[in-house]
Amino acid sequence: SKTHKSARIARMQIDAGAVGICAVTLGEAEMLVDADIPGVLITSPIVAAKAERLAILNARADGLMVVADNATNVDQLAAVVQGTGKPLTVVVDFDVGTHRTGVVDAETAVALARRIAESNVLDYGGIQAYAGHLQHVVDYAERQNKAAEQAARVSDLGDRLDAAGLA
Repeated sequence: SKTHKSARIARMQIDAGAVGICAVTLGEAEMLVDADIPGVLITSPIVAAKAERLAILNARADGLMVVADNATNVDQLAAVVQGTGKPLTVVVDFDVGTHRTGVVDAETAVALARRIAESNVLDYGGIQAYAGHLQHVVDYAERQNKAAEQAARVSDLGDRLDAAGLA
């Protein structure tokens, strides 16, 4: 819903077979959950005071997920959902060239995935590796090469996660 910001269109996507809907902000996620949209993934890390709102949203959402890109954030998320009786699914945000959020190397990503998986109140939900910035590379061959480079990094991370029992 990052583009359309519409619960109605999100419902149409779900009805057409989408397994979930992405939201960039906590406010967008709240709007979607209020409209009974399942499987909302918040694609930007939620930190500080907003983490409390996230815990409240998680309690009433069906399949809410959020990304994290550092251990401090993971620990904060665990703290706010502790005692709520409902685990929060956390996805490792892996930077594939946008350079705004995300773990920059596979080793750190595996360690973060392990930290999430070992939590008693968080569920490890996989990885996010969004290379939307590549859609702005005009030359097709250059875009294809850059996408292949990032796909290789993500594939390597997937192999490392599999080897660590964190598929």
